[in-house]
Amino acid sequence: MKIPVGYTEKAIDKAIKQVEEYRKRFQNLIPDFFERCAQKIISLANDRLSTVQISPTILDGIRNGWQTKKLDDKHFVLENTSDKSVYIEFGVGQVGAENPHELAGKEGYEYNVSNTKSGKNTKWSNPYSGETQWYISFRSLDDIDIADTYYEPLTEPKYARRSRKYIRTSGQPATMFAFNAVQDFMDNKMYEPIWKELIKGL
Repeated sequence: MKIPVGYTEKAIDKAIKQVEEYRKRFQNLIPDFFERCAQKIISLANDRLSTVQISPTILDGIRNGWQTKKLDDKHFVLENTSDKSVYIEFGVGQVGAENPHELAGKEGYEYNVSNTKSGKNTKWSNPYSGETQWYISFRSLDDIDIADTYYEPLTEPKYARRSRKYIRTSGQPATMFAFNAVQDFMDNKMYEPIWKELIKGL
């Protein structure tokens, strides 16, 4: 962008107005720029989810759970509203703790915590056997949010209810599908062609 500046007061005023006009145009591009960047990151993250061996129903819920939010004129947020997304991203249990997510410490994410809503069973370590695993029940096979590799199905446990599916697990590792998508986006400077495309019309 080049703005000619003359030596007269009138010419300088004109140049200042042109600069202000361009500034407003650039500001108006920011929401569109963020939205396009967000869509690219979502695409990268969803592609990574295709390698996660978990129920397709749960994965579809994560893929469809993306939302963008505007905090102010310069700050936007991309988030996933699925209640399984954080769990799949960061991992869980003893297996997750062995190789924690890079942001686990910064975000205050813990691995050895209650695996029930009531908090009655407070740790993944079994208080009766000392094993670093737990027994969890689900309504159906589609609700099991642990990859097949990381759980053992219990077909007829003594405490089973007919309407529930039971598994024994030590947790699962972090997939970092969102973290790695953002890293790929930034490391490969995928934002540059998006911005160049947007400013063509200026």
